[in-house]
Amino acid sequence: QGHMATLIKRNKEVHFAIYRKHRHRTNVTSRRIKDFLQPLLDKEKFLVTKVAPDEDDRFIRHLGFEPLGVTMEGLRTFILNEIKYPRSRHAHI
Repeated sequence: QGHMATLIKRNKEVHFAIYRKHRHRTNVTSRRIKDFLQPLLDKEKFLVTKVAPDEDDRFIRHLGFEPLGVTMEGLRTFILNEIKYPRSRHAHI
């Protein structure tokens, strides 16, 4: 179906986005999440990401990212040690 998501990685920090038109449950599957993120997690042992204060963090929390703290700029920092595969009811996020 073409380009569905983008991941930017620097060391252990990752930022990714899924295009809105691909966010419905038929595209955001446990298998795709595993294929996409698990190799990175296996290599790095943990991953971190940052979320702007005005952005929603539900999707990354469903994946297993846990709050780590807040930067001086107000960005919320999250860490991932283990992927929690979201069920289809969370795919709309």
